[in-house]
Amino acid sequence: MPEPVATREHPRLAPTECHVWWASIVGCGPHLERLLSAEERQRRRAYARANDRLRFLTGAAVLRLAAAGCLSVAPRELRVDRRCDRCGAPHGKPRLPDHPELDVTVAHSGEHVAVALARGPRIGVDVEQIRDVDVDALARASFARDEADALAALPDEDRAAAFFGLWTRKESIVKALGVGITDDFAETSPSSAGACVHELACAPGYVATLAVIGRCDRITTLDATRLLRGDPQSASSCRAIAET
Repeated sequence: MPEPVATREHPRLAPTECHVWWASIVGCGPHLERLLSAEERQRRRAYARANDRLRFLTGAAVLRLAAAGCLSVAPRELRVDRRCDRCGAPHGKPRLPDHPELDVTVAHSGEHVAVALARGPRIGVDVEQIRDVDVDALARASFARDEADALAALPDEDRAAAFFGLWTRKESIVKALGVGITDDFAETSPSSAGACVHELACAPGYVATLAVIGRCDRITTLDATRLLRGDPQSASSCRAIAET
């Protein structure tokens, strides 16, 4: 894997390329709310827990800043549509109605937020903090039988990480498809969706996956810290991965 290289400006997003921006909710605060639409601010306030409000705020702000940089528009001028196709509530995969050529996806867990953008392919990203859960019960309820059996055969100390790794692969795929978690979630796989999945490097104690449907020649991971601080030298480091 290539070493991180410095970049001194907002990176250009080329066709058939994907950018994955990483941010931490630590150090982020209400000042970012000025970037959000009225609907986004209302949704943020609706969360009962402070960390849920902060995760949503950070993800929405990074999406606007990263997309605006690619499109050369003001972040607050972007229309972001999160309406669910099934129920109409604002919890669906984000879309940019005025810029349909740009596909966007957001995920957050614990202290970390991932926002991915692509020109050309459809994408989905998911990140999960590895935590103590009843792997057997959740796997039997959520995964195909052979997947649950494979998890059950693992040593106890490996099962939680494997469970969340498989969960992120499946959820990233349904996000790329734009369908959300449905009754078909158990059977979701790269082959069933025509997707390529890529395990993303992330913080210890977390797992993350990017799913791509369509041609993607390059994935670049970027640090959103300076982006959130309003620094024009927005990406302090990046890692590029050539796709086969």
